[in-house]
Amino acid sequence: MIQQLPRLTLICKVLVLLPFLFSLICSTAFANEQVVRSADVYFKKAMDSTQTSEKLNYFQKAYDRYYMETQLEPSDVYSYVQIARIYSDQNRPEIARNYFATALGIEPDNPFTNYHIGNFCYKQKKYKLALEFYNKAYGIDDKSDLYINMALIYEKFGDLLKANTYYKKAYVLQPSNNELADKIREIDSLKYKNTGYYNKKRK
Repeated sequence: MIQQLPRLTLICKVLVLLPFLFSLICSTAFANEQVVRSADVYFKKAMDSTQTSEKLNYFQKAYDRYYMETQLEPSDVYSYVQIARIYSDQNRPEIARNYFATALGIEPDNPFTNYHIGNFCYKQKKYKLALEFYNKAYGIDDKSDLYINMALIYEKFGDLLKANTYYKKAYVLQPSNNELADKIREIDSLKYKNTGYYNKKRK
């Protein structure tokens, strides 16, 4: 019985420390969340800004915080994607591609990552590649922009059947979007049998 005392003492110490360790983990997670939220605020301000110097300033502040989060949570793809979006907006595609690749390497099937890589490819006019990533992004919360982008690509390819399918899916999610309604009526009015002839590009 005496021989069991050291082990019991150790167990007691662990039990005493557990609440402290739990509190430490929670406080660290909260701090990380605050860093990302702060970065998101600056990111949105940058995207909304029309002044170049102000935009750059907000992007820099957002970048600093997202980068900090990549050091605190190296497996969290969100901050890598956001940094990639910053570089893409600033027309630095090579660096953006590297950050997207990092995020994709960590979590290949992440819908958020795939959606924004799809947007990146769309911006680079690599439409077939954009579709591949969009098709992996169906898990995102707001699918309306995803459907619109897919519709635009199929329209560029002259496939009105698929284009109209995705316009209609987007319209279900955005029933007050008059532009979508007009586009659906425009395509429906063609009464097409063979969509291959239609190459009109959406402005």
